[in-house]
Formats: sequence, structure tokens, C-alpha cells
Amino acid sequence: MDDGEISASNTTGEKHEANKAVLHEFLKGTKKKDKSKIPWTKEAKEKFAQCEKDLANATLLTFPNLDSPLALVTDASDQAIGSILQQFEEDSWKPLAFFSKKLTNAQEGYSTYDITPQHTPELGA
Repeated sequence: MDDGEISASNTTGEKHEANKAVLHEFLKGTKKKDKSKIPWTKEAKEKFAQCEKDLANATLLTFPNLDSPLALVTDASDQAIGSILQQFEEDSWKPLAFFSKKLTNAQEGYSTYDITPQHTPELGA
């Protein structure tokens, strides 16, 4: 995820992406750590509020359904790892559980491809 990017589980869909696109327009031409003010319009306020709502709704957990397909989505960086266990129901992915962990100093030395259950017991073996 890039600096300044708003992200949510893919349960929020195309409407969330459209709201994000409006906000990303304000960042065009800016550089990292840019301190210039952003013109905050009524539309931007509405889209930002909707993005906040989408993020809150994306974290609402659902109950497992043994008949629904499951997916484990994982991500790793130099500092942390995370995952979402989700199931597909009603034409979208619904989160069942979230996991995230900051890596120890020793683990931060590993390649992100080398972070495995043997190095991170919380992931299970």
C-alpha cells in the first residue's frame, strides 16, 4: 500500500473504489511528505466520510458457512505481516478473521518471502 492510500477489504467493491478515486485526485502531483494544503471541497468531505464508513463495514466479521468457499489473503512487509480469512457469500468476500503482527528485529532481517510458520509461530505450522 502506498503512502496516502486508503485500503479496505475487497468486500466494499466498486463504489468504494469510486470514492477513493475522487480522494486520490487531490494527491496528484504531490510528493512524499508534502506539507501543502489540500483544497477540501464538499464532495471530498462526503467521499472521505463514505470511505471511513466502508472501512468500518469491511471489518465487520461474519459467521462461517461450511458450504462457502474460503480464501486466506496474506501480506508481508519489512516490518509486519497480516492476513484475512474470508469466505465468498452473496457475490462478495466476507471477512471471518484478521491477523497482524509486527515483526521482531530478527524477523525484520528475513526476506518477505522467507517469513514462514517456522519463523512466525503465530501463523501455525
